[in-house]
Amino acid sequence: ADHVLDHRVFQFPEIIEKFKGPLPQAGERLALATSLPSPRTLKTHMPFSLLPPKLLDTCKVIYLARNPRDVVVSYYHHHRMWLTHGFTVMWSPFWSHLGEAWERREHTNLLLLTYEQLKEDLPAVIKKVALFLGKPISEDNMKTLTAHLHIDSMKNNPAVNAVAEAENGLLDLREGGFVRQGKLGGWREYFDDEMSSRFDRWIRDKGQGLDEKFNWT
Repeated sequence: ADHVLDHRVFQFPEIIEKFKGPLPQAGERLALATSLPSPRTLKTHMPFSLLPPKLLDTCKVIYLARNPRDVVVSYYHHHRMWLTHGFTVMWSPFWSHLGEAWERREHTNLLLLTYEQLKEDLPAVIKKVALFLGKPISEDNMKTLTAHLHIDSMKNNPAVNAVAEAENGLLDLREGGFVRQGKLGGWREYFDDEMSSRFDRWIRDKGQGLDEKFNWT
């Protein structure tokens, strides 16, 4: 094959042997999702343009956005963990993805949140999500959820740390962990003046004014 990924994966013959067939977890997850009663919770990284056209007419959607400066740093560390390709991947079309959500922000079945809101006042966001989903929440449950969703708790939660992928030899968690720091403004530790200027120029050229709407700096 001529695809560069084929040549990268060939460097890891043990991975080729493990994944000649479907992922063992894939069938289990599909069966589980199919068997769950409605309403079900599904997660995706897909933009609206790659989701069912009438999704918002039948489902509630929570869309989470984040400052692209912090996103690109997180993206860098995330992909360095993948032993099959390191960071030799494209920086995805961030603004078109976000723009599709922004265009739908007034739809009653869409809740558009930011990572910054989560970090600044997590209990307030939990209440907003509960109201959006029509789920009353007690003070005791609020305390439990707030503790459960804290970054330190997330770091120790196997369900969100790609444990299966690491056990199957796809990830090197020594690169910083699947859940890393989760803080705001961490990009300032990585960007020098030249990088910051280039990023600002990219935002001006491609950002559709969304950076200002979200007050990201």
